[in-house]
Amino acid sequence: MNPENSNPPPETAPAPAPRANLRVIGLGNAGAQLVERLREMDLPETFLAVVNSDKAALADAGVTEKLEISAKWLGAHGHRSEPGRTELDAQESALKPLCEGAETVAIVAGLGGRAGTQLSLSLARAAKQSGAHVLAFVTMPFDCEGSVRYSKARQALDRLRAVADMVFCLPNQRVAGQLDEATNLADAYAVPARLMVECVRAVLHAGCASTLMGLQFPDICALLKERHAETVFAVAQSEGADRAANLVKQLTEHPLLRGGRALAETDGLSLCVLGGPDLRVADVNQVMQQLGRHSHNAPMVMGAGVNPAFAGKLTGVLLVSAPP
Repeated sequence: MNPENSNPPPETAPAPAPRANLRVIGLGNAGAQLVERLREMDLPETFLAVVNSDKAALADAGVTEKLEISAKWLGAHGHRSEPGRTELDAQESALKPLCEGAETVAIVAGLGGRAGTQLSLSLARAAKQSGAHVLAFVTMPFDCEGSVRYSKARQALDRLRAVADMVFCLPNQRVAGQLDEATNLADAYAVPARLMVECVRAVLHAGCASTLMGLQFPDICALLKERHAETVFAVAQSEGADRAANLVKQLTEHPLLRGGRALAETDGLSLCVLGGPDLRVADVNQVMQQLGRHSHNAPMVMGAGVNPAFAGKLTGVLLVSAPP
Protein backbone atom coordinates (compact mmCIF):
# COMPACT_ATOMS: atom_id res chain seq x y z
CA MET A 1 0.00 0.00 0.00
CA ASN A 2 1.28 3.45 -0.92
CA PRO A 3 1.84 5.29 2.37
CA GLU A 4 1.11 8.61 0.58
CA ASN A 5 -2.45 7.42 -0.21
CA SER A 6 -3.18 5.91 3.22
CA ASN A 7 -5.63 7.71 5.46
CA PRO A 8 -4.20 9.11 8.69
CA PRO A 9 -5.42 7.38 11.82
CA PRO A 10 -8.45 9.07 13.37
CA GLU A 11 -7.68 11.46 16.20
CA THR A 12 -8.69 10.17 19.58
CA ALA A 13 -10.71 12.59 21.69
CA PRO A 14 -8.94 13.42 24.94
CA ALA A 15 -10.29 11.51 27.88
CA PRO A 16 -12.25 13.64 30.35
CA ALA A 17 -10.32 14.67 33.45
CA PRO A 18 -10.99 12.25 36.29
CA ARG A 19 -13.20 13.57 39.05
CA ALA A 20 -11.63 13.98 42.45
CA ASN A 21 -12.68 11.53 45.16
CA LEU A 22 -13.95 14.52 47.15
CA ARG A 23 -17.08 16.03 45.61
CA VAL A 24 -18.78 19.26 46.69
CA ILE A 25 -22.21 19.69 45.09
CA GLY A 26 -24.25 22.86 45.48
CA LEU A 27 -28.03 22.61 45.21
CA GLY A 28 -30.32 25.44 44.14
CA ASN A 29 -29.43 29.12 44.05
CA ALA A 30 -28.10 29.27 47.61
CA GLY A 31 -25.95 26.17 47.12
CA ALA A 32 -24.59 27.51 43.83
CA GLN A 33 -23.63 30.80 45.46
CA LEU A 34 -21.79 28.98 48.25
CA VAL A 35 -19.91 26.84 45.71
CA GLU A 36 -18.87 30.02 43.89
CA ARG A 37 -17.32 31.27 47.12
CA LEU A 38 -15.59 27.91 47.62
CA ARG A 39 -13.94 28.20 44.19
CA GLU A 40 -11.83 31.02 45.64
CA MET A 41 -10.71 29.01 48.68
CA ASP A 42 -7.61 26.84 49.14
CA LEU A 43 -9.44 23.52 49.16
CA PRO A 44 -7.90 20.05 48.95
CA GLU A 45 -8.29 18.43 45.54
CA THR A 46 -12.02 18.78 45.07
CA PHE A 47 -14.56 18.30 42.30
CA LEU A 48 -17.15 21.11 42.34
CA ALA A 49 -20.60 20.92 40.76
CA VAL A 50 -23.92 22.73 40.94
CA VAL A 51 -27.43 21.39 40.41
CA ASN A 52 -30.37 23.67 39.78
CA SER A 53 -33.71 24.00 38.02
CA ASP A 54 -33.03 27.70 37.35
CA LYS A 55 -31.51 27.87 33.86
CA ALA A 56 -30.28 31.46 34.18
CA ALA A 57 -28.56 30.82 37.50
CA LEU A 58 -27.03 27.62 36.15
CA ALA A 59 -25.63 29.46 33.14
CA ASP A 60 -23.97 32.02 35.44
CA ALA A 61 -22.26 29.36 37.57
CA GLY A 62 -18.50 29.34 37.16
CA VAL A 63 -17.96 25.63 37.74
CA THR A 64 -17.47 23.22 34.85
CA GLU A 65 -19.91 20.55 36.00
CA LYS A 66 -23.55 21.70 35.94
CA LEU A 67 -26.72 19.66 36.04
CA GLU A 68 -30.14 21.04 35.21
CA ILE A 69 -32.99 19.34 37.05
CA SER A 70 -36.44 19.56 35.52
CA ALA A 71 -38.79 21.70 37.58
CA LYS A 72 -41.49 19.03 37.22
CA TRP A 73 -39.35 16.71 39.35
CA LEU A 74 -39.56 19.16 42.23
CA GLY A 75 -43.30 18.98 42.68
CA ALA A 76 -45.68 21.90 43.09
CA HIS A 77 -43.85 24.90 44.48
CA GLY A 78 -44.92 25.87 47.97
CA HIS A 79 -47.34 23.00 48.55
CA ARG A 80 -45.07 20.41 50.12
CA SER A 81 -41.42 19.99 50.89
CA GLU A 82 -41.18 16.23 50.42
CA PRO A 83 -41.03 14.90 46.84
CA GLY A 84 -43.19 11.93 45.89
CA ARG A 85 -41.85 8.49 45.03
CA THR A 86 -41.81 9.16 41.28
CA GLU A 87 -39.99 12.45 41.75
CA LEU A 88 -37.50 10.90 44.16
CA ASP A 89 -36.66 8.15 41.70
CA ALA A 90 -36.15 10.67 38.89
CA GLN A 91 -33.99 12.91 41.07
CA GLU A 92 -31.80 10.09 42.37
CA SER A 93 -31.30 8.68 38.88
CA ALA A 94 -30.14 12.07 37.60
CA LEU A 95 -27.90 12.80 40.60
CA LYS A 96 -26.23 9.41 41.02
CA PRO A 97 -23.64 9.91 38.22
CA LEU A 98 -22.25 12.90 40.13
CA CYS A 99 -21.52 10.62 43.10
CA GLU A 100 -20.11 7.52 41.45
CA GLY A 101 -16.53 6.78 42.49
CA ALA A 102 -16.52 9.41 45.25
CA GLU A 103 -15.19 8.68 48.71
CA THR A 104 -16.88 11.76 50.18
CA VAL A 105 -19.80 13.81 48.88
CA ALA A 106 -20.41 17.19 50.50
CA ILE A 107 -23.90 18.62 49.92
CA VAL A 108 -24.19 22.40 50.10
CA ALA A 109 -27.67 23.93 50.14
CA GLY A 110 -30.07 26.43 51.62
CA LEU A 111 -33.19 24.80 53.05
CA GLY A 112 -36.69 26.24 52.86
CA GLY A 113 -36.79 27.01 49.14
CA ARG A 114 -37.51 24.61 46.32
CA ALA A 115 -34.43 22.99 44.81
CA GLY A 116 -32.22 22.81 47.90
CA THR A 117 -35.06 21.56 50.10
CA GLN A 118 -36.18 18.77 47.82
CA LEU A 119 -32.92 17.73 46.17
CA SER A 120 -30.84 17.46 49.34
CA LEU A 121 -32.51 14.21 50.40
CA SER A 122 -32.26 12.71 46.91
CA LEU A 123 -28.57 13.60 46.61
CA ALA A 124 -27.81 12.17 50.05
CA ARG A 125 -29.55 8.92 49.12
CA ALA A 126 -27.79 8.75 45.74
CA ALA A 127 -24.41 9.34 47.40
CA LYS A 128 -25.01 6.66 50.04
CA GLN A 129 -26.06 4.19 47.34
CA SER A 130 -22.75 4.94 45.60
CA GLY A 131 -20.87 4.05 48.79
CA ALA A 132 -19.75 7.58 49.64
CA HIS A 133 -19.37 9.23 53.04
CA VAL A 134 -22.01 11.98 53.02
CA LEU A 135 -21.60 15.39 54.64
CA ALA A 136 -24.27 18.07 54.38
CA PHE A 137 -23.77 21.80 54.93
CA VAL A 138 -27.11 23.60 55.06
CA THR A 139 -28.49 26.97 56.09
CA MET A 140 -31.90 27.62 57.67
CA PRO A 141 -34.09 30.67 56.94
CA PHE A 142 -34.18 33.92 58.87
CA ASP A 143 -37.26 34.31 61.08
CA CYS A 144 -38.54 37.09 58.84
CA GLU A 145 -38.82 34.63 55.92
CA GLY A 146 -41.97 33.22 57.49
CA SER A 147 -43.12 30.14 59.36
CA VAL A 148 -44.09 28.19 56.22
CA ARG A 149 -40.57 28.41 54.78
CA TYR A 150 -39.04 27.52 58.14
CA SER A 151 -41.36 24.53 58.56
CA LYS A 152 -40.36 23.18 55.14
CA ALA A 153 -36.69 23.69 56.00
CA ARG A 154 -37.09 21.89 59.33
CA GLN A 155 -38.77 18.88 57.72
CA ALA A 156 -36.02 18.68 55.10
CA LEU A 157 -33.35 18.95 57.81
CA ASP A 158 -34.83 16.06 59.80
CA ARG A 159 -34.99 13.84 56.70
CA LEU A 160 -31.43 14.76 55.73
CA ARG A 161 -30.09 13.92 59.18
CA ALA A 162 -31.56 10.45 58.89
CA VAL A 163 -29.48 9.72 55.77
CA ALA A 164 -26.29 11.80 55.87
CA ASP A 165 -23.30 10.82 57.99
CA MET A 166 -23.06 14.36 59.40
CA VAL A 167 -25.09 17.53 58.95
CA PHE A 168 -23.62 20.96 59.64
CA CYS A 169 -26.59 23.29 60.07
CA LEU A 170 -26.33 27.07 60.22
CA PRO A 171 -29.54 28.85 61.28
CA ASN A 172 -29.34 32.27 59.62
CA GLN A 173 -31.17 33.81 62.56
CA ARG A 174 -28.14 33.15 64.79
CA VAL A 175 -26.24 35.93 62.97
CA ALA A 176 -29.09 38.46 63.18
CA GLY A 177 -27.35 40.13 66.12
CA GLN A 178 -24.47 41.10 63.81
CA LEU A 179 -26.79 43.01 61.48
CA ASP A 180 -27.98 46.56 61.95
CA GLU A 181 -31.00 48.39 60.56
CA ALA A 182 -29.01 49.66 57.58
CA THR A 183 -27.95 46.16 56.43
CA ASN A 184 -29.40 45.33 53.03
CA LEU A 185 -30.65 41.88 52.08
CA ALA A 186 -27.58 40.89 50.06
CA ASP A 187 -25.24 41.78 52.93
CA ALA A 188 -27.50 40.00 55.43
CA TYR A 189 -27.21 36.72 53.53
CA ALA A 190 -23.47 37.23 53.01
CA VAL A 191 -22.77 36.89 56.75
CA PRO A 192 -24.02 33.30 57.19
CA ALA A 193 -22.62 32.44 53.75
CA ARG A 194 -19.13 33.44 54.91
CA LEU A 195 -19.46 31.36 58.09
CA MET A 196 -20.68 28.35 56.14
CA VAL A 197 -17.87 28.56 53.58
CA GLU A 198 -15.32 28.71 56.42
CA CYS A 199 -16.91 25.60 57.90
CA VAL A 200 -16.85 23.67 54.61
CA ARG A 201 -13.20 24.58 54.01
CA ALA A 202 -12.10 23.55 57.51
CA VAL A 203 -14.08 20.30 57.50
CA LEU A 204 -12.75 19.24 54.10
CA HIS A 205 -9.19 19.90 55.22
CA ALA A 206 -9.85 18.07 58.49
CA GLY A 207 -10.93 15.03 56.54
CA CYS A 208 -7.65 15.08 54.60
CA ALA A 209 -5.35 15.78 57.57
CA SER A 210 -2.95 13.23 59.03
CA THR A 211 -4.35 12.57 62.50
CA LEU A 212 -1.55 12.37 65.06
CA MET A 213 -3.57 12.52 68.26
CA GLY A 214 -7.04 11.38 69.21
CA LEU A 215 -9.75 10.43 66.74
CA GLN A 216 -9.90 10.98 63.02
CA PHE A 217 -12.50 13.54 62.00
CA PRO A 218 -14.91 11.03 60.36
CA ASP A 219 -14.90 9.06 63.61
CA ILE A 220 -15.77 12.20 65.55
CA CYS A 221 -18.72 12.77 63.23
CA ALA A 222 -19.85 9.17 63.67
CA LEU A 223 -19.83 9.50 67.45
CA LEU A 224 -21.93 12.65 67.27
CA LYS A 225 -24.49 11.03 65.01
CA GLU A 226 -24.85 8.12 67.43
CA ARG A 227 -25.91 10.61 70.10
CA HIS A 228 -28.90 11.72 67.99
CA ALA A 229 -28.36 15.22 69.36
CA GLU A 230 -28.77 18.65 67.82
CA THR A 231 -25.28 19.92 66.99
CA VAL A 232 -24.02 23.42 66.36
CA PHE A 233 -20.59 24.24 65.01
CA ALA A 234 -17.97 26.93 65.34
CA VAL A 235 -14.88 27.29 63.15
CA ALA A 236 -11.98 29.66 63.78
CA GLN A 237 -8.36 30.15 62.78
CA SER A 238 -5.50 32.06 64.40
CA GLU A 239 -1.76 32.53 64.09
CA GLY A 240 1.08 34.15 65.98
CA ALA A 241 2.60 33.63 69.40
CA ASP A 242 -0.76 33.56 71.21
CA ARG A 243 -2.56 31.48 68.60
CA ALA A 244 -4.00 28.96 71.08
CA ALA A 245 -5.53 31.62 73.34
CA ASN A 246 -6.81 33.60 70.35
CA LEU A 247 -8.36 30.46 68.85
CA VAL A 248 -10.28 29.74 72.05
CA LYS A 249 -11.46 33.35 72.20
CA GLN A 250 -12.77 33.21 68.63
CA LEU A 251 -14.50 29.88 69.21
CA THR A 252 -16.21 30.89 72.43
CA GLU A 253 -17.38 34.20 70.91
CA HIS A 254 -18.61 32.57 67.70
CA PRO A 255 -22.13 33.81 66.85
CA LEU A 256 -23.49 30.29 66.41
CA LEU A 257 -22.63 29.49 70.04
CA ARG A 258 -24.90 32.29 71.31
CA GLY A 259 -22.21 34.23 73.09
CA GLY A 260 -20.81 31.12 74.75
CA ARG A 261 -24.16 29.98 76.19
CA ALA A 262 -24.21 26.88 73.98
CA LEU A 263 -20.91 25.80 75.51
CA ALA A 264 -22.11 26.40 79.05
CA GLU A 265 -25.27 24.34 78.44
CA THR A 266 -23.81 21.48 76.38
CA ASP A 267 -23.85 17.85 77.41
CA GLY A 268 -20.95 16.99 75.12
CA LEU A 269 -18.62 18.47 72.54
CA SER A 270 -16.07 17.44 69.95
CA LEU A 271 -13.02 19.31 68.75
CA CYS A 272 -10.75 18.90 65.77
CA VAL A 273 -7.52 20.91 65.93
CA LEU A 274 -5.60 21.46 62.70
CA GLY A 275 -2.11 22.85 62.27
CA GLY A 276 0.89 22.60 60.04
CA PRO A 277 4.03 20.56 60.72
CA ASP A 278 4.75 23.07 63.50
CA LEU A 279 1.65 22.06 65.52
CA ARG A 280 2.68 21.86 69.18
CA VAL A 281 1.38 19.69 71.99
CA ALA A 282 1.26 22.83 74.14
CA ASP A 283 -1.18 24.45 71.70
CA VAL A 284 -3.53 21.47 71.73
CA ASN A 285 -3.33 21.18 75.52
CA GLN A 286 -4.11 24.87 76.04
CA VAL A 287 -7.11 24.79 73.72
CA MET A 288 -8.51 21.65 75.36
CA GLN A 289 -8.09 23.00 78.90
CA GLN A 290 -9.69 26.36 78.18
CA LEU A 291 -12.63 24.88 76.29
CA GLY A 292 -13.11 22.44 79.16
CA ARG A 293 -13.48 25.35 81.56
CA HIS A 294 -15.97 27.13 79.29
CA SER A 295 -18.06 23.95 78.97
CA HIS A 296 -17.89 23.12 82.69
CA ASN A 297 -15.85 20.04 81.80
CA ALA A 298 -18.61 18.44 79.72
CA PRO A 299 -17.56 15.17 78.04
CA MET A 300 -15.27 15.95 75.13
CA VAL A 301 -13.66 13.97 72.32
CA MET A 302 -10.90 15.38 70.17
CA GLY A 303 -8.58 14.84 67.30
CA ALA A 304 -5.50 16.76 66.24
CA GLY A 305 -4.10 16.58 62.73
CA VAL A 306 -1.42 18.05 60.51
CA ASN A 307 -2.12 19.57 57.13
CA PRO A 308 0.58 21.50 55.23
CA ALA A 309 -2.07 24.08 54.21
CA PHE A 310 -2.18 25.25 57.84
CA ALA A 311 1.52 25.90 58.41
CA GLY A 312 1.98 28.61 61.03
CA LYS A 313 -1.73 28.57 61.82
CA LEU A 314 -4.04 26.93 64.29
CA THR A 315 -7.58 26.00 63.21
CA GLY A 316 -10.37 24.60 65.33
CA VAL A 317 -13.58 22.88 64.28
CA LEU A 318 -15.81 22.71 67.35
CA LEU A 319 -19.02 20.66 67.38
CA VAL A 320 -21.30 21.27 70.35
CA SER A 321 -24.20 18.97 71.24
CA ALA A 322 -27.35 20.49 72.65
CA PRO A 323 -29.06 18.61 75.49
CA PRO A 324 -32.30 16.83 74.50
